[in-house]
Parts: sequence; C-alpha cells; structure tokens
Amino acid sequence: ASISAAVVTGVLRRDLDFDGIVITDDLCMAAISDRRDGIAVGAAAALDAGVDLVLVSYDPAQVYVALAGLLRAGDDARRAASRKRLDAVVARPTPAP
Repeated sequence: ASISAAVVTGVLRRDLDFDGIVITDDLCMAAISDRRDGIAVGAAAALDAGVDLVLVSYDPAQVYVALAGLLRAGDDARRAASRKRLDAVVARPTPAP
C-alpha cells in the first residue's frame, strides 16, 4: 500500500478525506528491499503515490539509499510529478506538538 497511488491518494486522501501526513511502513521490508531497484525506487514510488514521509528504520546505510532515490526522482525531468509532490510535502501543515 505504501507505493500504491490507488490506496494513498485514492482511498486515504480522496475517499476518506485524510489531509494529514502519510508515513510509509519500513521500506526495508522484503517486498521493497528485495526488488532489483529496492529502496531507492521504493522511496520515489511512495512519494509518487502520495506519501509524505518514508520510513527506513534499522539500517542506517539504507537511509542514504532512499535519499539518493528521492534526489534522483526530484532531478529527473521525466518525474516532474515527484518534484511537485516534494513541494506539496514541504508545504503541508504539521500538527502542533
């Protein structure tokens, strides 16, 4: 569900009218990390799906892999939607502590 626009944008945002911050479960899970392009592509796919924050928890090296994937997605001219999503994430109001 973390990389599915149908779930994140369709069900959560549109159908359930959720306007809060959406966080993935850990992208180190086998369903993402065992794929050929793994966490780097998974992080970008989650962003494209409408997620605001990706979680990479137990392997610090994988945090940098995810960040590199997000940076590549933001720099890739074919993924203008990713850059637009990054702007939307930064602009989303955060709840008061």
